[in-house]
Amino acid sequence: MRLRSQNFKPRSRGITLIELMVVLALLALAMTLVGPAVGNTVDNLRFRTFGRQLQHSFRRAQAQSRLAQEEHFIALNSDRLVVFDRGEAILEEIVLPAGVSAGSARDGAYDGVYVVSRSGHILGPQRLDLTSSSGRSGAIVIDGYEARFVEGER
Repeated sequence: MRLRSQNFKPRSRGITLIELMVVLALLALAMTLVGPAVGNTVDNLRFRTFGRQLQHSFRRAQAQSRLAQEEHFIALNSDRLVVFDRGEAILEEIVLPAGVSAGSARDGAYDGVYVVSRSGHILGPQRLDLTSSSGRSGAIVIDGYEARFVEGER
């Protein structure tokens, strides 16, 4: 009896169910290890972006005050920051992201008002503390003509 080695080709029927289950189990294991780190990174980026967004809102209000030669106001409550002019027209409104709170270090209150003079000088509490539910902290530090976001400061 002679084997035909020339015509012998193993059949390829795809993958088995067990092979598929092993691959899925490995993917699930990898996701449980990597998932929390990715979630923390996203939270950190969201917090940092919001802090910078507030910083830029103060700077835009300064520029608008200088340009229009009139005072502008920045009001903060528990869920939003609003920039408006003397005629109470809303120029900008920013909603605080879920899990982020803001308040002044002076009394921890969530309500605050800043006045931006015609020259761009910012009057009001010198700090606006930001905290997130994940434990991140930062502040908008106001020093006369400058408002800057500082991370990790309480």
